[in-house]
Amino acid sequence: MRSIFYLTTIFVLALSGCDTTRVYEEYNDFENNTWNRNNSINFEFQISDSESPYHLYYNIRNTNDYPFHNLYLGAELTNAEGEVLVKNMALENQPDEIMIFDRKSGEPLGESSIGNLYTIQAPFKQSFQFPDTGTYKINITHFMRDQELSGLQAAGFRVEKVKE
Repeated sequence: MRSIFYLTTIFVLALSGCDTTRVYEEYNDFENNTWNRNNSINFEFQISDSESPYHLYYNIRNTNDYPFHNLYLGAELTNAEGEVLVKNMALENQPDEIMIFDRKSGEPLGESSIGNLYTIQAPFKQSFQFPDTGTYKINITHFMRDQELSGLQAAGFRVEKVKE
C-alpha cells in the first residue's frame, strides 16, 4: 500500500514539473463555496522577462450548485507603482463572460477530477506584453446580479509564457 502512495506522489510531482510555460498560478478559496461581490480577490506576481509575451487566465473552480450558466468577471491589472495596465470593470468597460455550463444541455464545461468539482480556465489577455520586469497585481471581482454566488469553490489567476 505504501509503495502505491509513493508511486502516486512521484507521478504527480513529475507531471507538475512538466508545466514549463507557467510563471504564476494561485487560487483563492471561498468560505462555504460562496463568493461575495464585496470580496474581490487579489494576486501579486513577479515578471522577470519583459521581452516575452504572456497569456493571462482566470481560473474558476465550481460545483453543480452554481446557479447560472455564466459568470461575469472584471479585473484591474496594475504594476508596482499602481499604474493601471488593463481595466475591464463593469462601470468602465464590458466585463469578461465565462461560460460555466453549456446553455443547451446544462452540462458543466470545466474539467473534473473530483466528483462534481469542475475547473475552467478562461482567457483574460492573450499574448500580453508586460512593459517592465517586476511586481504586478491583479484585482478580480464578479459582476453578477446576485451579491453572493454559491457553488464557487475558488477563483484563481494564471500567467504563462507564450511558447515560441
